[in-house]
Amino acid sequence: LTIASESYRTSKKLSLYSIRFGNVLGTRGSVLDLFLEQIRENLPLTITNKEMTRFTMTPDEAVNLILSTVKI
Repeated sequence: LTIASESYRTSKKLSLYSIRFGNVLGTRGSVLDLFLEQIRENLPLTITNKEMTRFTMTPDEAVNLILSTVKI
């Protein structure tokens, strides 16, 4: 998409934005769902790499991230 946009950009004004979300609380597919399930079942938490950092945000924070990005 970014490469294709280069040819379009020469004739039109085009802005591309990319947002990388962390784990959004209360959404499906988040590692938090897996952790909660493992805690409920008294299982050890699955940690793939002890040095890895996880980022979490609330749904409101995710929306605000989108809104602040498109205001640029």
